Amino acid sequence: MQKKTRWWLVLVVLAVVLLGGYYIASPWIMLARFKVDAQARKAEKMDNYVDFTAVRASLKAQLQARVAAKIGIDPNNPLAAMGMALANAVIDPVVVTVASPQGIVAMMNGENPMPGLNRLGVAVPEPAPRLQPQSFDQMPDGGLEPPRLLKVQAQNTPPAPQRKQQWRLSYKGLNHAVIHATPAAQGDPYLTLQRRGLFTWKVVDVQLGNFWPDQWHLP
Repeated sequence: MQKKTRWWLVLVVLAVVLLGGYYIASPWIMLARFKVDAQARKAEKMDNYVDFTAVRASLKAQLQARVAAKIGIDPNNPLAAMGMALANAVIDPVVVTVASPQGIVAMMNGENPMPGLNRLGVAVPEPAPRLQPQSFDQMPDGGLEPPRLLKVQAQNTPPAPQRKQQWRLSYKGLNHAVIHATPAAQGDPYLTLQRRGLFTWKVVDVQLGNFWPDQWHLP
């Protein structure tokens, strides 16, 4: 009887240790799945990893604060609400695009989530090869042949190899973790994860950092 009791205790302790290990490792497990689905361009899977409502609210608040500081909106000024309403006409489409499944996939792959936005601080795919016009062939007497279609040929430059974006995760409390692109410089964007239940995590915040430097111009 005592031997059976001992075995049960061993099994219970082992189960507690395994569950505790899974509890601690759960954000890394989530990040591994997140990266795989993002690299496979599975935008439909991003809802499994991102709370888009929370991310959009965070991005909008950040951009509103930046715009207010940039154009000098005084909250005590009665015209401030009108100025922010005009700013929101610029902010809202950006938030919708960046905080979308496609935008998150782009960010996780180290790409710019929207054409025209400033850099993320990581590699962007190379542009398409440029076409170079050739000059007209000369006639034997030194003149030029009659006008005809220009000959063009693409430069045979091999495309730059696509590298997988690397990410580093660290706990910021029992229920919060942060993932940074690596190598990372101070001010680079980062994503905040929040524990949902015991083992589930979701991205709830994307901090832009220096993603929107002074070069970002308002219309």
